[in-house]
Amino acid sequence: MGQKPLSPSAYLDLKIQLDKLDALQSQCVEALDGLVAGRTTPDDYMGLLDRQAQAQRVWERLQQKYFAPREV
Repeated sequence: MGQKPLSPSAYLDLKIQLDKLDALQSQCVEALDGLVAGRTTPDDYMGLLDRQAQAQRVWERLQQKYFAPREV
């Protein structure tokens, strides 16, 4: 059985969310550096980590939506 190709809209959904996740991960790294240097507060850093974790959960749900095996 061949796999059905990913639709353009599914690709776009995944790409947008992956770009958001990537940007938040980069911001977390910068915020961690800022936390160590005293430029970022612990509350700001934890808020950013929470946003990154939420974005990760959205990414995982999209992965399941588009790639989970479907029953016939």
